Amino acid sequence: MTIYEYSGVNDITGIQYFKGLKNLVVQSPLILFSQLPAGLRSFESDTSAAATFSAPLPDTLNALKLYGGNITTLPALPSTLNILVLNRCRNLPALPALPASVTYLVAAFCPSLSTVAPLPTGLLHLDLGYSPNISPLPAFPPGLLYLNLSSTSYNPTSFQASLDTFVCAYCSNITALPNLDPAMAFVDVNHCNITGLGTAPATMIDYILTANPITTINTLPDTLMEYLRLDSMPNLSVINIDSIYVGFGFSMNDCPNVSGGGGLPNIMQNVHVVYNPQNYNGGISISANHDNINWLNTFNAVIDSIDLSYNPISYLGGEGYINPYYTPYCHTCCSFQNTVFNLSHCQLTSLTSAFFDYGNYTAYNVDVSYNPLGSVGEVPVVTNQLIMSNCQITDFQTSVTISANYLDLTNNPSLACLPFLYNVYNLYTNGDAVNCVANIPTGSFNSDMGLTVCQAGNSNGCPLSPQTGGIVFNDTNANGYINSGEGPLPGFYVSMNPGGFYRISDNTGHYTFECQLGTYYTITGLSTLPYRRVTTPAYGAQYTGFATDTFHNIGIYQQPDVNDMEIFLTSMEQPRPGFHHDYFLAAWNEGTTVENGQVEMYFDPALLYQSSSPPGVVSGNHITWNVTNLQPTAQFSALVDFIVPVPVPLGSTISAGVPARGYWCTHCATHPIPPRSITTTPLPKLP
Repeated sequence: MTIYEYSGVNDITGIQYFKGLKNLVVQSPLILFSQLPAGLRSFESDTSAAATFSAPLPDTLNALKLYGGNITTLPALPSTLNILVLNRCRNLPALPALPASVTYLVAAFCPSLSTVAPLPTGLLHLDLGYSPNISPLPAFPPGLLYLNLSSTSYNPTSFQASLDTFVCAYCSNITALPNLDPAMAFVDVNHCNITGLGTAPATMIDYILTANPITTINTLPDTLMEYLRLDSMPNLSVINIDSIYVGFGFSMNDCPNVSGGGGLPNIMQNVHVVYNPQNYNGGISISANHDNINWLNTFNAVIDSIDLSYNPISYLGGEGYINPYYTPYCHTCCSFQNTVFNLSHCQLTSLTSAFFDYGNYTAYNVDVSYNPLGSVGEVPVVTNQLIMSNCQITDFQTSVTISANYLDLTNNPSLACLPFLYNVYNLYTNGDAVNCVANIPTGSFNSDMGLTVCQAGNSNGCPLSPQTGGIVFNDTNANGYINSGEGPLPGFYVSMNPGGFYRISDNTGHYTFECQLGTYYTITGLSTLPYRRVTTPAYGAQYTGFATDTFHNIGIYQQPDVNDMEIFLTSMEQPRPGFHHDYFLAAWNEGTTVENGQVEMYFDPALLYQSSSPPGVVSGNHITWNVTNLQPTAQFSALVDFIVPVPVPLGSTISAGVPARGYWCTHCATHPIPPRSITTTPLPKLP
C-alpha cells in the first residue's frame, strides 16, 4: 500500500488493523499514526517533519526505509531486519549497533552522523556516501560486496578480496589507487586527488576516473563491459595502452594535453567493441571533446555515437567507424545506421565520405558546424540530420549530391548555390546568399526561406537541377506534335519510372519531375478517360549533370463534340429514425465539350429536407441545381442533408435518386443512377 502526499489523507491511526498488510509506503511527512500492523514486512516513510520515530516496529519487519527529516534517534530494530535505509536524515548523530540480520545498510547524506557502531559481520552492502563527518570509519565486514564512502576521509591502502563495487567520489584524501582485486567490477573514484593507478582486473564493468590529476595511464582493464570515463583530466598527456574493449561507452572529454602519436592516443586508435548482450544497438559511444586531437584515421569499433567536437582536427581518414575484423559477434545482430557524429568546432577543411560510411551503412546524424570547409567537394550520406552551419562554405562542387532528412546550412554568407538535394525534407539557409534551390525533392519539403527552383532568371548563375518535364496538350490532329492552335490540357496524369512517380498537369498544362543523377527514367502519358488517347510514345531520360529538360510533351487526342455526363448518387450512412441522413451527388463531364444545364435529384417524401451545399432549389421532393461552364473532366458535386422523422416505422424503405431526365443535355449519353433503397434498422440496445 502506498499513501501519497497529494492523496489528501493525513491520519492513518487505524492502520494497525490491516492484519494482512505486508508492504506500506507513507510518502507524506504529515500523516499521523501510532502503531504499525502486525505481520508487516516492509515499511518506507518520509520523516522530514519528525524529530523522533516513536511507532514500535513489528517483529516481522524485513526492510525499513526512512527518508529525510529531523529524527535524532532510531526506534528499537527487530531481529528480523535485513534492509535499513536512512537517507538525508540530517540530524541523526549516531548509528547504534544493528541486528545481526542486517545485510544492506544505507546512511547517506547524513551530515550530522559522526559515530557508527561496529557493523554486523554479515553485511554485504554499505553506503555511507556524503556523510562526511563519520570518524573513525567503522571496520568493514569480511564478506562486503558493495562499499560507497563518497565525500568522506577514506584513503584505502588495499581492498579486501570480496569487494565487487567501490565508490568514493570526492574523496580528497585518495592520492593513489591501490591494486584492484581481480573480483572488482565497478570502480568510481571521480573528483579525487589520484595521481597514480594500481593494477586493474582483466575484466570490469565500469571504471570511472573523471577529474583526477593523473598525468600518465599505464594500466587499464583489457575489457570494460559498459563504460570507461577519463574526463576532465587537464594533466593527462600519456596513455600507454595498446588496446581496450568497451561494451557501451568510452569518454575522454576536457583533456587538453592529450594528443598522442599521429593525433590520437593509442587507446583511441584501438578502442574495440566487446560483445555485451545488454547493448542491443551493438555499438559503443565515444566522447573525446575539448582535447587536443588533430587528425583521425580509423576506429577498430562499431560506433553508435562519437563526439570529437572542439578538437583541432583538420583531416579525416577513410572507413573511420567500422572495422569488420573487430566485430565477430555483431555482423548480423547490430544496426550501424544509427551512428551519430559530432565534429563541430574543429578545423576541418574537407569531408571524407568514407570516414562516415562503410559498405552499405550510413550515418544517422552528422554535425560538422563551425569548420572552415570553404569549397565542398564531398558530403557524407546521412539518413537524418546533417548540420553544416557556420562553415564558411563558398560553394558545392557540381559532383556533390546531398541526402539528409534535415539539412542545416545557415550562416554561410558566401554560399549562393545549392547542390542537388535528394531525400531532403527540411532545409535551412538563413544567413546565406541562396535564393533558389537546384531542385525541390519529392515528398514533403519545408524551407525557412520559401525557396523556389532555380531558373534562368533567378539562379544567380547557379547550376540548375536535373529536371524533366513538358506540356500536356490537346493533339487535335493526333500526330504527336504540338501544332498551332493546340492548347494545353490541365488535369491529366504523367508517370515517371523507376520510382512510380506521378504528376498532374497544372492549369497551363505543365508538369515537372525532379531526377537523380545517373538514373535512366521512362516518362509516360496516361489517360483512362473515355473518348481520349495518348498520341506520344514514352520518353527516356538520363542526366549526368544539372539540367532542365522541358521537351517531353504529352499529346492527348480527344474525340470531338462528345456530350457525356455520368451522375452518381451515394447514401452517406444507414438511415435511422430521428437522425440526420446525407446524400452525396456528383455529376462528371466525361465528354469533350463544355456543358451548361441543370442537375435534378428526387428524394423520398418521408425525408425532411434540411440543407444542401451548394444550395439548390427545392420543389416538393425535388432539388435542382443550375450548373454552367462545366469543363471536360470536371465535376459538379453537392452534399444534401435530411432528417429521418422519428415516426418512420422500422423496416421502411427510404428512396432517393436521379430522374431519367435529371441531366441537362437532351442529346448526351448518360448513366442515371436508379432509385437507391435503404431499409432503416433499429437503434442498438444500450448495455
